[in-house]
Amino acid sequence: MSVTPLKILQAEDDDDDRFLFNRAIKKAEIITEIVYARDGDECLDKLKTYIPDIIFLDINMSGMNGRECLKLIRKQNIFDDIPIIILTTSNHESDITDTFQSGANLFVIKPFRYEDLSVLLKKIFTGNWKTDLMNRDAENYVLSSE
Repeated sequence: MSVTPLKILQAEDDDDDRFLFNRAIKKAEIITEIVYARDGDECLDKLKTYIPDIIFLDINMSGMNGRECLKLIRKQNIFDDIPIIILTTSNHESDITDTFQSGANLFVIKPFRYEDLSVLLKKIFTGNWKTDLMNRDAENYVLSSE
């Protein structure tokens, strides 16, 4: 029996962070197909031909940042059913509030170790993960390894 890979679009401009994300998701034993974008512009361009199951956005990217990209994605109804996770080193309250109000489904603070990220990814992708993400409220919006 074959398993359909989870289709992920990740907007991340840092090569090391992309590598660590890939390593962490493999360690979490989540079968994926990952398409990468280096900034918000490239993410929006990829969405013209690639419809992922989930989108991971970094906030701080050169070019169009994750906040701007999030707002533009959420303006397009075709993407309403796709969960968007903010994956960032930021823990600023303004970033958390702004991205929640703009339609992100989860705010994940990047841990320093890929093993910790792997644990967080396992937490995200358990059970009925998509429904859980789409029904997140402000109290359960932030996830960190601390």
